[in-house]
Amino acid sequence: MPFISETFTQLLSDISQDFANSQLQLLPKSVLQIVGRAQAALSYAQIQAILYAALQAVPFTATGTNIDRWANLKDVYRKNATAASVKVAFTGVAGSIVPQNETLGRSDGFTYTTDAQYTINTTTTVNAVATQVGAAGNAPITTQLTLANVVLGVNSNAVLTTAITGGSDVETDDELRSRMLQVYAAPPHGGDIVDYEIWASDVAGVTRSWCAPNAYGAGTVVVFVMFDDANVTSNAATNGFPVGTDGVASSEYRSVAATGNQLTVANYIYPLRPVTALVYVIAPKPYSINITVSGLTVNTNIQNEIASSLASLYLSVGTPLGYTLPPSLIYNAIYNIVPTQSFTIVSPATNVIIPNGYLPVVGNAVYS
Repeated sequence: MPFISETFTQLLSDISQDFANSQLQLLPKSVLQIVGRAQAALSYAQIQAILYAALQAVPFTATGTNIDRWANLKDVYRKNATAASVKVAFTGVAGSIVPQNETLGRSDGFTYTTDAQYTINTTTTVNAVATQVGAAGNAPITTQLTLANVVLGVNSNAVLTTAITGGSDVETDDELRSRMLQVYAAPPHGGDIVDYEIWASDVAGVTRSWCAPNAYGAGTVVVFVMFDDANVTSNAATNGFPVGTDGVASSEYRSVAATGNQLTVANYIYPLRPVTALVYVIAPKPYSINITVSGLTVNTNIQNEIASSLASLYLSVGTPLGYTLPPSLIYNAIYNIVPTQSFTIVSPATNVIIPNGYLPVVGNAVYS
């Protein structure tokens, strides 16, 4: 039988009723009235403390530092906020110097600093790191960065050669809980499929991961990753698909190193994997699903809601390991938005076969 906690008002009412049952008359300013309120407040505080302790006593409902402790028992640690980084190209007079810790500014006031001193050779690529940690440091490749100070012989405007990536906020309790419970349910087994998926998910910004053993031949492991956090600007522009190129860790000599998001994940997995495994981190490719619906009256708002419902469906069922999507799931996703209308899914009329390496995304929609 579940424990039912009473509110302060209910406790006060119970105490007042006890006094009444004892045939004591409670005047508005009587001492018993004051004592009763004090007793109700104490009882309420005790109940709330017990309820809080009960929530923290198990990993399913623990919060804050308590969920950190439960996670640490399984070597799962909260992802700290990380700073974004970027490669930019400067032009200028050959031999001019871009100093270390030189500030680059974004139009919204966010700043980055150079990580070393660079000598200009007509055009020189410079590494810069965000001065603040967090997802706010990420930005698309079209972003304009400008030197905050005049540097003799160097053009102030920098050209981004890559998107600004790598910045992430501190992991939330719910995100940590999801990873922690996965480890409780499937403890490490020395490099099995789940291990690779958990290792990839440990990387800041990674929201989904999949492992395909021997996908590139015997001894290889392919890990697909997604960065679905809408707060990460650079990945939001690509609908959560990684920003970078596919490949292996920078310390792996047997193949071409990845870049961007993929390199971050590959470098994290590299020291954890079985020593003989050749691990590739790959970005899934989007597979647009176009739909044609007849008999449905929609306006712009409803169309947007349907698109959002379909996106949620594809997020929940999508896998780059090959998947067959029945039209009935598409019908249900639309029906959830317009349950009072009758309609027919004209296209796709048969199962949608999503190839290996692809994830379903919302395509064009035609309503007639």
